[in-house]
Amino acid sequence: MDRDPAKLRTSPPSGSPLPEPEPVRLGTRYVRQELIGRGANGQVWRGRRLADDEPVAIKVLKEEYADDPAAVARFLREGVALRSLKHPHLVPVYDLVAEGSTLAIVMELVPGENLRAALGRKVMDRAKSVAVLGHVAQALAAAHAAGIVHRDVKPENVLVTWRGGDPWARLTDFGVAHVADGQTLTKQSTFVGTSQYLAPELAKGEPPTPAADVYALGVMAFELLAGRRPFLHTDQTALLLAHLADEPVRPPEIGDDLWPVIANCLAKDVGRRMGANSVAQAFGAGELPPGVPPPLPPLPRTHFELPPGTLTTSGSPVPIPEPPAEPPTPRRLRWWPVAALAATLLASAGAGIWYGLPDQTKATPTATPGPTGRLDSIPVAVTSPARGRITLDFADASSVPGFRGYVIKRGDTIIDQLSGDRKTTYDIRGLDHTTEHCYSVHVLVLSDQPSPPPAEPACRAADGRGPTD
Repeated sequence: MDRDPAKLRTSPPSGSPLPEPEPVRLGTRYVRQELIGRGANGQVWRGRRLADDEPVAIKVLKEEYADDPAAVARFLREGVALRSLKHPHLVPVYDLVAEGSTLAIVMELVPGENLRAALGRKVMDRAKSVAVLGHVAQALAAAHAAGIVHRDVKPENVLVTWRGGDPWARLTDFGVAHVADGQTLTKQSTFVGTSQYLAPELAKGEPPTPAADVYALGVMAFELLAGRRPFLHTDQTALLLAHLADEPVRPPEIGDDLWPVIANCLAKDVGRRMGANSVAQAFGAGELPPGVPPPLPPLPRTHFELPPGTLTTSGSPVPIPEPPAEPPTPRRLRWWPVAALAATLLASAGAGIWYGLPDQTKATPTATPGPTGRLDSIPVAVTSPARGRITLDFADASSVPGFRGYVIKRGDTIIDQLSGDRKTTYDIRGLDHTTEHCYSVHVLVLSDQPSPPPAEPACRAADGRGPTD
């Protein structure tokens, strides 16, 4: 008999239960009670509506973003757009709070766990995984039809409620979404999202389209069915280049029936990817019957002190699963011509090109020789014209053969990518003026020529003392 995974026994951690936190008033209509998660732009709290004592989830904008007009605009735009978006596989938005210095989005409080936690409990077999992928694809199709691109599709942003032994998935946390009406609410050159699921066009600094969500869904599908992601590099630069240039190797766990779907989602060329609606159909998600999903009673929740490295799942700690240490060696693809980068994107959220796809059920094609993507560091000078501000100056490298843009790093972390030509300065603001950081500038090129000698990074604090001595 198929057992409900939500009812499987887990051992509670040792230690005394934490006391219930005191409720905090949020505006005039809500109170927040318990911190239950953190998103890209804010914190998520368990709360209730004062008018009828209805339990709700409340997403509150992080305080450090309150003075950032772009972040506030992104947050408000998200709430307004999502209030009008209704779908059984999306977490519904009830209200938008903008009172005084408080900005918050009020959503339905969904009982259950996120998909990452379900994977950690090892309850997601093939049939359940395919069902969840179909649910997420349907949710994306609805969002895309409304002009919304999620930009951060990953297991942590999929909530799973168990109905008997079957999962019912809902996509949530549109904290990095923008409305695809020509007004990009975040800088197009900035990496927004999670690098493990980042579409190659976003890695190059191009504006997001629904195809970027389809790519992330393909990464998630690969992960659910194979037990690992297609690219497992721990170094962010290597991971970025893998998204840009490496062809995923078909794992033995993914059969002939689903590999063409996943391979299509992971296509480097956005024009080749099918739409989310076609992906949903390929995963067997049919028309939704009226009145779904049926209501469920709220799940009990217990407060424990959790050890580091765990996720909360229905009151019990579940370790995050570790990927295998040695990923298969990826194969390099020949880079597409520059003209193809401006070729056909998805005409609409529901438009698909599933029919007419080449047969991808055979063995993975062999590597084709040609230029590969790499990052070459170039000399950079650093100044601090004002306290909390750093300015990087570097030479124009747009004439370098195979030039695709610049990548800015602080230490080993990529903080931005500039896709425009003739960039020679870069400003960083809002820094701690007492801490010294090291910065480097890299040129992203497609080339089969040897790399030049690496340049040294430039280090200093944002102390406002002008040029370094």
